Amino acid sequence: MSAAAGAPAKPCMFGTTQRPSTTTADANCLEEKWLPGAFGGQSSGTCELEWEPPREDEASRDFARVFLASGSSRLFLASLNPMVGQPPLLQNLRTDGDAAPGSVAGDLGPDTVADALREFVHQLECACVVAHGSSDHISASIVKRIIEQMGAGLCVRCLAELKLSPVFLQPVFVILTSDRSSAVRLITYGFVAGCSADIRGDRPDTKCTSCILRLMTSDLTSDTSEQNTLHYAAQRAEGNSILTHVAADVRSLLSAPESLQGA
Repeated sequence: MSAAAGAPAKPCMFGTTQRPSTTTADANCLEEKWLPGAFGGQSSGTCELEWEPPREDEASRDFARVFLASGSSRLFLASLNPMVGQPPLLQNLRTDGDAAPGSVAGDLGPDTVADALREFVHQLECACVVAHGSSDHISASIVKRIIEQMGAGLCVRCLAELKLSPVFLQPVFVILTSDRSSAVRLITYGFVAGCSADIRGDRPDTKCTSCILRLMTSDLTSDTSEQNTLHYAAQRAEGNSILTHVAADVRSLLSAPESLQGA
């Protein structure tokens, strides 16, 4: 049975440009209007944003809330061309154990934030050693940029540029490193909506929509003038868990590293 005759549509790949058609399964993506906001059938592109990094203490607190939050992990490392064996596709960077009760509800003290940052750096360096044999990719300036980019400010500005609601549901962060260069990128995934009616689910860990957005930074080791550029790509979502989509997309990126040359 053809897709046009009613067969289930296959998932649209991140960044696929959708155009009207009645002969391909991808056409169902357009017909079901899964792309919200201002995508207009073009599901990938670049946002050049006016943005100032937050104060270091604010960025550190926001990061610590993400890092310490209880529940499933939301922070990973993935490696292009790893030198050492075959590391896991996504290395978990989340600290073991749940956060202390109430510690992510707004009462993060300086000591808690400092402990979270130290643990993050330790986990990140260990993951780089597993993938590359050393932690040379990681410096204090790179850690600072990762923490700044993980804040909500830049993401919300990109959502506004795309005429999307200011919500990024079930966010997942992937730090992407390479053994052939010193490049480091941060990839952020989340369910996005054009309006509140697009959102399904009643808990933070189950709220979802029909569209997942991937935001990728330029190389964080490059000149700071490029740090306000985000490369975006959208994918139609199937199911209410984002981690399956993240794993599939990261695997696709690692198998075609040339696709990152423009990012």
